[in-house]
Amino acid sequence: MKAKFEATYAGNPKPEFTWQFNGKDVQTSDNIKIKVRDHQVSLTIFETSQDMTGYYTCIAKNDLGTDTTRAGLTVNSKY
Repeated sequence: MKAKFEATYAGNPKPEFTWQFNGKDVQTSDNIKIKVRDHQVSLTIFETSQDMTGYYTCIAKNDLGTDTTRAGLTVNSKY
C-alpha cells in the first residue's frame, strides 16, 4: 500500500526541508519521493512494509528558525 504525508508551510526566505524516519534522514529513492511545491511539501512511500512503521518528521528550516511536524505510520501484516 501507498502512504503519503503532506505539510503546508509559509516562510520568507523559503525554508529548506528535511524528512526523518525515527530520527534518521530519509533519502529519495525509487520507492520514496519528496516533493516541494508552492506552499506544500510531501513525502510519498509507494510500497510500504512493516519495517516502515514508526514516526516521520518534516523539518522546515530557514535563517529565521526551524519548525517541525510529526506523524506516525503503522503498517500491519496482510494476514
